[in-house]
Amino acid sequence: MDNRLIIRDYSIDDRSYVVKSWLMALHTIPPFRECKDRLYYPGAQKLADRVLGSPCARVAVIATVADPEFIVGYAVYWSLPNTAIVWFIYVRDTWRQLGLATHLADAIPTKKVAFVFKRLYNGIDFGKKIGLKRGWEYWPTLMFEAFSPEFSYSGE
Repeated sequence: MDNRLIIRDYSIDDRSYVVKSWLMALHTIPPFRECKDRLYYPGAQKLADRVLGSPCARVAVIATVADPEFIVGYAVYWSLPNTAIVWFIYVRDTWRQLGLATHLADAIPTKKVAFVFKRLYNGIDFGKKIGLKRGWEYWPTLMFEAFSPEFSYSGE
């Protein structure tokens, strides 16, 4: 089996897997894990729809060379002038601990970055391991602010 990997562009065919895995993973971390499914999923779906529906939305996808449609991991981020806002980085369970989240972080094409969620669902502190180590800003309230008409972020 060919386990070589590529980073490829996101396609609309990826959306279902990206949204489902993102929302399921996010539901396992505080404070979301305490939320009943019937309350969590409708709101989380709206967040994912708004993030991915933004004209500045980007998704870097890691896939296998043998099957480029098989998603191994992805990074959801907004590409803004002078900065990027990372919404989520995900890697499938069986592909973890191989440095793939680091490769996805490195694929985000800017030095000034803010990230929204600090702890990953498998207990790894994303902030310490990847985000803060790179000088990224932790900005959890962004999920409330980013959709207001006045929202603006220059990376300064």
